[in-house]
Amino acid sequence: MNDLKVAAERPRANSDPESEELIGSVQKNRTAEVRIRNLVYQGRLYLDLRVFEEPRPGSPEAKANPQLGYRGPTSKGVTIVMSRAAELIELCAKALERARLSSAKAGSAL
Repeated sequence: MNDLKVAAERPRANSDPESEELIGSVQKNRTAEVRIRNLVYQGRLYLDLRVFEEPRPGSPEAKANPQLGYRGPTSKGVTIVMSRAAELIELCAKALERARLSSAKAGSAL
């Protein structure tokens, strides 16, 4: 029961945060990027890594946002309370280091 309450209080991809700060972005492919943001939702600070994509031509979102280069948020991503962000970042760094070691052993550059 307690888990349900906590889950209901987490920000969702389509929810409006009280405030947000764009930290940066990384190009994913030709039509999408991953944006890294700090969000405040219900008074709590979160780290959000979310895919933003250009809408498909002819879609309702494309008609609602005709400006060139518009990219909207998707449900693809991770939102984590800031107190756990360091743990996530450490694990990402560990994964990157292991990938570098594997590619060095295989003789390819990462």
